[in-house]
Amino acid sequence: MIPIEWVAVLLWIAFGVIGLARRFPVELGSTIGFVAMLFSLELLGGRIGGAVISVLNALELSLDPSLAQWWLVTAVIAAWVFFMYSGHTLTFEGVWPPGRITGTALDITAGLLNGWIVVGTWWYVTDSLGYPIQQLGFYTPPLSESAQRLVGLTPPAVIPAPYSTVVFGTFLVLLIALRVFR
Repeated sequence: MIPIEWVAVLLWIAFGVIGLARRFPVELGSTIGFVAMLFSLELLGGRIGGAVISVLNALELSLDPSLAQWWLVTAVIAAWVFFMYSGHTLTFEGVWPPGRITGTALDITAGLLNGWIVVGTWWYVTDSLGYPIQQLGFYTPPLSESAQRLVGLTPPAVIPAPYSTVVFGTFLVLLIALRVFR
């Protein structure tokens, strides 16, 4: 079985490649959407679990609430990524140095930032739910020391509650202001 930290790092690197292909101005527009996703998940936080339990009870389903919550959050994150990378997205305007080392570095960095937000948020939620993906055969405990350190570097872990909502909201407003005011 592939260690979960390898999966997370490979997905994170994939976002870096996407950033390189899409270029910094477009990728930074997607960053606004991903910060909005993170902000929304932080606002909904504890309510998601309660809603999942209510729905499972109402439908008389015997599904593990942690697994159901994991599926819901995973679907929300996957849908958000799909919407941010398909169709028209916000683009920052300006002169861009194509082919230069600085431009390439910024392209990759923007993609890696988005990967950190998306993959990190998904991994943090998976960890906080106790890895219900064990039931699906996607993970076998124990979590390695390097994986434990990496989970501690995810966005929700780096900026924990009660500050997270304010920090993510402020960052979102700042990114939108940068886009509007150029």
